[in-house]
Amino acid sequence: MQVLLHVGRDRNGRRRLTDISLLCRTASGMVQAAPVWHAERGAGDHIAEFRALLRDRRPA
Repeated sequence: MQVLLHVGRDRNGRRRLTDISLLCRTASGMVQAAPVWHAERGAGDHIAEFRALLRDRRPA
């Protein structure tokens, strides 16, 4: 798994995508979720890595 999709509920109880993150390994070997996109804030700091991942992916 390389990407996390976070789903939340809106005020009416409907589910919606709230944010997208990439899983990245830190220098210490830990894994952290790096923000790619947020429903209210838009593109995050790691959008370029996300776009590269999508561009370079192999078809299923």
